[in-house]
Amino acid sequence: MQQYYNQTVTNLLKTMKLIKYLALAFAGFAALSLSAYDDGDFQTWLSVSAKTSLGEKSTLSLSQEFRSGDDSSELYDVETFLAVSYKVSDAFKVSYGHLHVELKSAGDWNSIDTPTLDFIFNQPLGEGWKIEERVRVEYHIVQNGEDYDRYRFRFKLKSPWKWTSMGINPYVAIEPFYYNKDNNSGWNRVRIYVGATMKIADDVSGHVFYLRQRDDKGDWWRDYNILGASIGFSY
Repeated sequence: MQQYYNQTVTNLLKTMKLIKYLALAFAGFAALSLSAYDDGDFQTWLSVSAKTSLGEKSTLSLSQEFRSGDDSSELYDVETFLAVSYKVSDAFKVSYGHLHVELKSAGDWNSIDTPTLDFIFNQPLGEGWKIEERVRVEYHIVQNGEDYDRYRFRFKLKSPWKWTSMGINPYVAIEPFYYNKDNNSGWNRVRIYVGATMKIADDVSGHVFYLRQRDDKGDWWRDYNILGASIGFSY
């Protein structure tokens, strides 16, 4: 048991160091300006993550994400997420996490701390097709703002296809958001995803996606076009 504990701690220290270096590299890349889209803001979301097993059914994961807006010319959002998940069965998993966000608004950086609770259901549909349903409960603790809770419902359709030696596996997903504030509650956001996961090397995975996000601004909806990429390491 002591040897297992020491190995786990060693892996986590390596993970934190690796994420630090890759995060700095991604941050520099995210600050570069990309081609502008005329219809809606074009953004890039880049992330790096690592996970390690805590036992037969439990996993600890750590990730860092950098989001650039205004046609990808300005870094405005840095997110750090730590989570522990437990596999109840092949069809059901639960996860508890903590998300720390540094968000730039009107030239100032403010923080948001968000405990999260996920309920993840997996259901085979036949001939290799699968659907994953994730219900996420969030409580947002906002610096210099009003705290609120939010509920996210993501439905992901996973294809049976695995292309090339990297096992490129495409998927589509939709995710509506419901938020609850004292004076203003309702469905205020929806995301539509088209993406693919892949194996880059042993214990190294990749993920690329296009995301269309619509936010309710009261009398109108604001659209965002987002290209994302992530790299993940397993220990």
